[in-house]
Amino acid sequence: LSSSRKNVEPSRPRVRLPLSETWERTFEGNVTALAPWFGSDPSSDWSRLLVHHAGAIRAIDPKSGADLWPTPATVGNAAELLIARADVIAVATPHQVIGLDPKSGERRWAFGEPRERIDDPGADWEAASPFRTHTLHNQRLISVREDGRMSSISLSTGLPAWSQVRKPSPVGRVRVMG
Repeated sequence: LSSSRKNVEPSRPRVRLPLSETWERTFEGNVTALAPWFGSDPSSDWSRLLVHHAGAIRAIDPKSGADLWPTPATVGNAAELLIARADVIAVATPHQVIGLDPKSGERRWAFGEPRERIDDPGADWEAASPFRTHTLHNQRLISVREDGRMSSISLSTGLPAWSQVRKPSPVGRVRVMG
């Protein structure tokens, strides 16, 4: 049957895909490959793979699989990548926005509730309103908390330019006009 199949079916060319597996990494426990909220922004830098594992961010060279930072950047749980640029990587947790140095992974700035206070079992969790959404506007990140507090944060320094409360609080993504 196989010899007659050769006469009837066309030959199948061998195709090597450019995305073929060249390396593999194993992590203990849960790991998440981070896709940026604002990956289509022209300032995005796609030169590294960022993963969240055990409360920390790791930067991995997509070609070799090697770690790009000497130690993972501790950020806490439920971290989301907002944007990765050549000058800063912005990551959000439910209560904090963190700016990391893209070359070393070192924390350059943080805005929001300090991680230590949130992780404290005696802390008043309801007093710390979590972030609901974020948006980019020029060189600033607009972050909106569940209680309606909106803050404009410099991506370079993490310093707030302004903060105000909107009632009712915005639901879903926000867009800055002007």
